[in-house]
Amino acid sequence: MFAGTGLLDRDIILVSINYRLNAFGFFTLDINESPGNLGLLDQLWALSWVKRNIQHFGGNPDMITIYGQSAGAASVGYLMDTNLTRGLFHRAIQSSGDSSSGWTVNRNAYNQSLSFSAALGCTSEDMAVPSIQLNDSVQEQYRIVPNDPINNIPEKTRAGVPLLIGTNKNDGSVILSRWAWSAIVWNETHNDFLRYKLLQDLLTSANFELKDYPTGTIEILISSFLKEMRLPDSFTGVAPFISDIYSAFYFKAPALSKAKSHAQLGWDTFLYSHEYFNP
Repeated sequence: MFAGTGLLDRDIILVSINYRLNAFGFFTLDINESPGNLGLLDQLWALSWVKRNIQHFGGNPDMITIYGQSAGAASVGYLMDTNLTRGLFHRAIQSSGDSSSGWTVNRNAYNQSLSFSAALGCTSEDMAVPSIQLNDSVQEQYRIVPNDPINNIPEKTRAGVPLLIGTNKNDGSVILSRWAWSAIVWNETHNDFLRYKLLQDLLTSANFELKDYPTGTIEILISSFLKEMRLPDSFTGVAPFISDIYSAFYFKAPALSKAKSHAQLGWDTFLYSHEYFNP
């Protein structure tokens, strides 16, 4: 996505990596042969390679900074959350994303993997394994992600490195394409979208972040909030509101939470918010 020329004008050696995506990177059947999170393990091995070899390219193996934007920023968060990366990097930068963001976790990966296998002709009998093997494989799967990232990651597994984390004003605009699709294909009004799709998304995200609240509290708060909003009558008029609210839930709140928890542990933390709009 980024050419990196601005960085290369400085005393920086830039390394860009690729890793497996979709079914190739995150297919899981909760067994040793298919533990899941292979895309994250690709990143781990790439980082290990950089640590071992960057000196041959003029780099400093003791001054490695990892950076990611959006899904890449979430990956940086995961790499910071596991002790498997200790000593492999020394600073971290996260732009518009973190492992604690609700959109980074696929809660239905197992069922989706089963459906994918069935579509390829693999039956449930082909995939049957002893229950003890399933139990053992759970630990194998989560070696790279030691805990649910939506909840607190234990301090002992976190990387105590300087962190720069932040967001952009319109990060939530990436959701607008899905909203526009609903309007064009399904002929939904903006009230339909707000009442159903937006509310559903916000409740999903909020339930990840606020599990300790009494049942129904979050639904009441968000429903009341949307009811009190005086919104324009057109999709184009309501677009800024939708962008702002998705930005707050999916990007700004996780970034602020990550910055606060990182700083409270005594590690150097820098938080930014890019609000400038180029007319």
